[in-house]
Amino acid sequence: MATPSEAGFISHVLVPEFTKLNGVFSQGGLEAVSTEQFTTTVATLIDVFDRLGMTFAIASKDVKEKRDHLLQPKVLEESPFVAQLVSNDIEKDVVCQAGQGSRMLHGLKRLLHFVYALMGNLNTSPNTKLYDAAKAAYEQTLAMYHARVVRYAIKGGLMTLPYRETFYKTLHETEETAQVAIDQFMAQSKDILAALDVLFVPYDPSAGKTARKLHFNDDDDDDDDDDE
Repeated sequence: MATPSEAGFISHVLVPEFTKLNGVFSQGGLEAVSTEQFTTTVATLIDVFDRLGMTFAIASKDVKEKRDHLLQPKVLEESPFVAQLVSNDIEKDVVCQAGQGSRMLHGLKRLLHFVYALMGNLNTSPNTKLYDAAKAAYEQTLAMYHARVVRYAIKGGLMTLPYRETFYKTLHETEETAQVAIDQFMAQSKDILAALDVLFVPYDPSAGKTARKLHFNDDDDDDDDDDE
């Protein structure tokens, strides 16, 4: 029997954590999801980024920084629930500006979206290379937030990703267990991810000019230029 350290990470960490998060979300939407639970749940993705190698080391660092910001007592006191991170910043007219809770939330949402897309791409076929899955996921979820030089650096770095089999092995998954676990992870994370997409539509650079007027694009400040 596998010890906790040897148990499949997707199967025994991501799936249970996102199942609990989705259970709360299904009962009351983003208004019911606590900032603390959402943040700590998404922070479990650090282990996924760490196993993707140096190219995504900055993404792991980014999750940690956003986690630490959102788990500050002052932030949790002012915005105990996810929806409040945005509504409170709307009242202050600082939505998605550097250093604000709503910006940190959106950053975590983007990184969750990347992992969601990556996992989905891997599950399209056992023959899909990790490079191809990650490249498509990056272009779909993160590339639009990065300056050209960052995009080129990341796309070049994708060539150093481990093999698919190695990636799964470092997560203590086999091809068979990963396929089942990925389906479960995606099922438990898709609804809250979709709700967050809707929440940020007016403020997201990929949604059009409105967001750009709010200076949300990562190119606008050094604070997030390296966001994965």
